[in-house]
Amino acid sequence: LKDAGLPLTETFLDEIKAANRRLNRIVTNLLDMTRIDSGRLPLNLEWGEVRELLESAVSQVENEVSRERVHITAPEELPLVRLDFGLMEQALCNLLVNAVEHSPAATSIEMSAQLDGGTLLLRIRDHGPGLTPGEEKKVFEKFYRGTGSRPGGTGLGLSIVQGIARAHHGDIDAENNPAGGATFTIRMPVETTARPA
Repeated sequence: LKDAGLPLTETFLDEIKAANRRLNRIVTNLLDMTRIDSGRLPLNLEWGEVRELLESAVSQVENEVSRERVHITAPEELPLVRLDFGLMEQALCNLLVNAVEHSPAATSIEMSAQLDGGTLLLRIRDHGPGLTPGEEKKVFEKFYRGTGSRPGGTGLGLSIVQGIARAHHGDIDAENNPAGGATFTIRMPVETTARPA
């Protein structure tokens, strides 16, 4: 028997792997929420490239969103920054999964990075229905699930992103795009250093 050109066993295996990744993300989110609530979210600060961070986040959620759907914009001349890259990758993964859940499959998702003085701005923009009035702050509350959310989530993803941003002495905000959809922007003060020659 075949299903979409693949043996059924391979199809089932892929579904099990995808479910395992989702479960792992839920467990990680629950553990991180506990650490955030207790004020114990230690940062492992290291130097790295912002574009590599964005690319790595996309690769972590490739089963939820095709790579072709995500468009990354980051200036080539961005210096190295000092962050907890593991936590920031998780924050960006949560934002990407959120964008996928709230936008049609055929639309693009844009990720961008820019440096404004000593502040790093990381943005994820989708082309879904956007936020309902008053949701701009509510979406970061623990266990809050927006209108039209798919079943199976915990309502912790965006709250954790906020906790990770604040652990870096930054924050996150959400707003609707004039042409539709929503944009989530993480703003963090960062140390920078020139790239090695």
